[in-house]
Amino acid sequence: MKNHTETLDNLYKALQTNPETGLMEQQVVEIRDVKGLNRFEEGKKETVLQKVLHHLKDFTSIILLIAAAISFVLALTEGHGFADPIVILAIVVVDTILAVLQEIDAEKALEALKKMNAHMTVVIRGGVKQSIDASELVPGDILVMESGDMIPADARIIDSMNLKVEESVLTGESVPVDKDANAVVAEKAPLGDRLNMLFSGCLITSGRVLALVVETGMNTEMGKIAGLLNNTKKIKTPLQKRMAKLGKVLSFVAIGSAAVLFILQYFVHGERILEVLMNAVALAVAVVPETLPVIVTITLAFGVRVMAKKNAIIRKIPAVETLGSASVICSDKTGTLTMNRMTIKRIWTVPHGTAKAEDTFNHTEMNLIKMMGLASNASIGMHDGELKEIGDPTETAIIRLLRDKYVEKEELDAMYPKIFEIPFDSERKLMTTVHELDGLDEVGYISITKGAFDRIPLGEKSSACVGIAQRVHDQFAASALRVLAVAFKGMKPCPKRLTRTNWRMGLNWPDL
Repeated sequence: MKNHTETLDNLYKALQTNPETGLMEQQVVEIRDVKGLNRFEEGKKETVLQKVLHHLKDFTSIILLIAAAISFVLALTEGHGFADPIVILAIVVVDTILAVLQEIDAEKALEALKKMNAHMTVVIRGGVKQSIDASELVPGDILVMESGDMIPADARIIDSMNLKVEESVLTGESVPVDKDANAVVAEKAPLGDRLNMLFSGCLITSGRVLALVVETGMNTEMGKIAGLLNNTKKIKTPLQKRMAKLGKVLSFVAIGSAAVLFILQYFVHGERILEVLMNAVALAVAVVPETLPVIVTITLAFGVRVMAKKNAIIRKIPAVETLGSASVICSDKTGTLTMNRMTIKRIWTVPHGTAKAEDTFNHTEMNLIKMMGLASNASIGMHDGELKEIGDPTETAIIRLLRDKYVEKEELDAMYPKIFEIPFDSERKLMTTVHELDGLDEVGYISITKGAFDRIPLGEKSSACVGIAQRVHDQFAASALRVLAVAFKGMKPCPKRLTRTNWRMGLNWPDL
């Protein structure tokens, strides 16, 4: 069954659910027994003993252990002392401990990230809306989500309002996608074009949605990726390959030299076999660089610590060398690979010149960003002790600039309540909001429109500024800046019937 092409009624029947009441608790238990929890399967973890044995399998470590064993036997039989075997064993032990501890620390950090990622979600079960752990979701559950929620499972949209979803984790595109429950999707449409679907791990940037869970856990699109990662074979890094090659060369040289010395002393000169064996072992140990593994491990461990300070967790120590070997990374997914954060750099108002975002704004410039803030649905606030941004990256950039100028979005919304909104859409390329101007007798309502400069219909009063505005627009665009324009219209009284047309005629620039 194709979840994105099948009708909702057929999906309800297949999953034995109801969009109004959801699943019954007994159904949930039965389905969970078959489908399991809404979690990703993890690859089999190595025990501490397995980690130790893995590092002791290194060719150089094996040679050193053999040398230590022979030195220990000779120390017992010939009385040469235990200094050599103790030093060799200490080097192997230190190298192994450092590597194992780094892996354990990295795994602990990854486990902590998983716990942080655990979240609650709202579902309708038995006709009651309730909050549950996302891991308890099953196919057939009815999800209720809104702006800022992380999607916990793959779901088919039942109903939505102004819904936008950021799907960069799956598609690589950082720009939020407009979703539509009534979208007609081709059977072989790629994930990015399935506009009637929600996918696990993606973020709702605006709007609200009622959706039907169709896949959970490893059956989700994100789960399929996790499955591929679990089935990948471990490969050695370039440094590990070079170290293994060097170790083999040195080991063969050591064994060959020891064998030649043994033959010369024992068969040619007829010296005592234990004395000859001790000399051969001493030569082999001298050829093998015992401290090389420790030096390399300590150096790489230092690199791992530096990366950790920059919020990059590296599980295997040698992997840091692979990253360090990269000289060029080519990608066009700027928003996805970087902080996925847009920042306002410059603004222009009539009749003033261009101002940088860090400059002190005059009255007109402050009015401009306030209007842009009112015509935005993004928010920035403290959640669980952290400052979190919710909404479209362009709109969060506006709210961030407002905060930098000591203006809070919540205060603006309280002063100028929004009574009507025409959401942004890709065809119109504009967003319009209508607000009350309480206490101003001459103007009772204000309509604010922001979006593409060439789509804003300006009134005659502003026509003299259009040429200047066009030149400023072109200058900004030539500097690789994304350009937004904003205009307004005041009116009293408010029209009885609000439409897309009666708020877009006769718009003016913010200072007029």
